[in-house]
Amino acid sequence: MKKLIFFSLMVLVASACHHDCVEPDPGPRVCGVANPAENLPWLKTIIDDFKKDTTTLASLHYVQQSTYHGNTVFIIGTCIPWCELSCFSIMDCEGKDLGFPLGLDLDGPATVIWKAENSSCTFGS
Repeated sequence: MKKLIFFSLMVLVASACHHDCVEPDPGPRVCGVANPAENLPWLKTIIDDFKKDTTTLASLHYVQQSTYHGNTVFIIGTCIPWCELSCFSIMDCEGKDLGFPLGLDLDGPATVIWKAENSSCTFGS
């Protein structure tokens, strides 16, 4: 009888925890993932290609995240520090290239989510 009561109590505790336990918050999600640089396959491929770059441009690649017209966008770029220019394209969450919209006006700040380890780029605050 004691074993039956103990077993019943254990089942009750286990099932109560199953319904009441809260999973830890994985943090803010962007495009449905916690870490877009690692978890969006198309973006990870771009970053992996940048990491493999052995040209003189290798230290000039970067990826920023921002919003444009209320949607998350990624700025895939190569800076040219000696003339304060940057060549880039804007991509959405699905990896669709939005090009470089004339008069680009982001909704919020652009945050660097990846840059070359030995980056020569500087980014404003």
